[in-house]
Amino acid sequence: MPKRACPEFIAGSHASGVLYYPRLFASHENYSKDEDGFESVPDIDAHREQYDILSWDLAPGDCIAFHMRAVHGAPPTTGLKSRRRGFSSRWLGDDARFATRPWTTSPPFEEIHLNPGDAMEHPEFPVVWRC
Repeated sequence: MPKRACPEFIAGSHASGVLYYPRLFASHENYSKDEDGFESVPDIDAHREQYDILSWDLAPGDCIAFHMRAVHGAPPTTGLKSRRRGFSSRWLGDDARFATRPWTTSPPFEEIHLNPGDAMEHPEFPVVWRC
């Protein structure tokens, strides 16, 4: 995949302390609005020069690992001879704790019944490696 079609990331956005509303892939609308503690993602495309935007040329089998709070998105695939394809998985550290959100998360994990602050100890979150 050429860099011009690679997902893009705003360097350091995961450590800014700002919590952004997640956005729906299909419509780019926020999952919710008017919730305390969350902000809309700024219009990065209108001010690209203000951001340190990271992307790469990728080959089949390459992997991008990033913090879940990193602001990211993907440019249009206009002009590509093939579709952009990707596989996404989510990984948690052993210090991760359950948190609720005022919207339906993706995936929804409706069968998970943990309390805010609980360790993510549930069959849906298998341990794959311990130090």
